[in-house]
Amino acid sequence: MIAEQNEVVALITREQGKPTVEALTSEVVSVIDTLAYYAEHAP
Repeated sequence: MIAEQNEVVALITREQGKPTVEALTSEVVSVIDTLAYYAEHAP
């Protein structure tokens, strides 16, 4: 997801109408952090 974050941001912007910075900070970064957390703490 990190490698494709620009594409994901563009998709969110296009589909939801969010500004690019908002899509990146409120959606993409949050998901990346959450996935990293669970990857570290998975059994």
